[in-house]
Formats: sequence, C-alpha cells, structure tokens
Amino acid sequence: MSTDIGSLPSDVAIHALNLLAARDFDELRALLAPDVKLDWPFHQCGSPVRIEGADALIDAVRIIKVFEDLDIKLIEVNEQGDSGISVIEARSRGTYADGRPDYTNHNMFILNVVKGKVALWREFYNPLEVMKASAKVEKTESDRA
Repeated sequence: MSTDIGSLPSDVAIHALNLLAARDFDELRALLAPDVKLDWPFHQCGSPVRIEGADALIDAVRIIKVFEDLDIKLIEVNEQGDSGISVIEARSRGTYADGRPDYTNHNMFILNVVKGKVALWREFYNPLEVMKASAKVEKTESDRA
C-alpha cells in the first residue's frame, strides 16, 4: 500500500478507510494516535460501544477478517474547515469466506485527524445489516434431503 497520503486531514481519513478495507492492520495502526477513541454509537450488541487506544481499536476492527474481500466505496467526503474532522459517507460490501450471503451496509464515518494521526474514529452503520449477515441460516426440509 502506498505511503503517499497527502497532507489534508481528509487525505489521512480516506487512507485510514482504505487500509481498513485492505485489512492492512499494521499500516492502519501506524496511522492512529496512541489514545485514539473508537465510537460505534449504534452497535449490534444493542448498546453504544466506545473503545480507547490504538491497540484496542485494531483488535476490535480485526473482526473484518471474516470477509474474503471488503470494499468501502466512498460516496462523499466533507472536511470540516481547519478542525481536522472529516465526515465521510460510504457504502460497504463484503464477501464472507464461509459462504454466507454478501454483506452490504451504508456507513457514515467521522474521523478527527490531529497532527497527521487519527484521534477519533466514529462510525455509524446499520446494525441490523450486521445482524442479518451474522444470523445462522436455517436449513429447510429440501436442504436436508
């Protein structure tokens, strides 16, 4: 993966999302502030999830290893002036390695970049899509025959 990411906070934020999609956890880890905060306000567990620290964030996002491939397609990127905050709308699609139906979701990311490092990663997504894709598929009578 290229290390030429540009100097704008939105460039860093986009690069972080590309590293996530590529499952390049080492490079993503290097792009995070040590005290980064990961915030999933609408998590499939039913409660908001907040994780602190770069290593903890990487541990949490490693769940995407269940995908054979993952694509995060950016729809719109808005940099909020000189604040370091980028608001990114995206669509995600993943193919599971175990043959489950494809996963699709609509995401809103709010990433705050401070001194070239991601200090806040807030991600809004539809937790029902995660739950549907994770649900065990019941076998029908014709499947059992």
